Amino acid sequence: MAALLQSIIDPTSNIPMIGASGAIAGVLGAYLLLYPRANINVLMWIVIIVSIIKVPAFIVLGFWIVSQFFSGAMADTSSGGVAYFAHIGGFIAGMSLIAFFKHPSVKMFQEGHSYAFETQEFREFMDYGIPKDKTKGFMEDFIDKANNRKDK
Repeated sequence: MAALLQSIIDPTSNIPMIGASGAIAGVLGAYLLLYPRANINVLMWIVIIVSIIKVPAFIVLGFWIVSQFFSGAMADTSSGGVAYFAHIGGFIAGMSLIAFFKHPSVKMFQEGHSYAFETQEFREFMDYGIPKDKTKGFMEDFIDKANNRKDK
């Protein structure tokens, strides 16, 4: 659906389309319907003040999809670049198809699990925002799990 919309917008293009951004946009569209009130950590900075703020998904993704429309309208399609309308098509496809592909036990429009617009200092986030078990490298974690399995 993503490539189809891009092709409809610019049917005479002879520039190949490569990438998975339309599929990623589909995941974002599906996420919007499943978890619209989930809070996303957004890095905010004003001059030298850096902070993390929790923003509801419907605001973040709403801003993103609107920016895709504006970027697509202003893009020069003759020279290649970003296929903005593939993003829009993928987003619409994700929103349209999630009801058919989700597990029946998964509810649509779930509530968030934290308060919106809470702030956290960036340094504090870097120190405490990442769970300690995630700070290890992938290989170290993999080896530890393999050793634990071997010991049992």
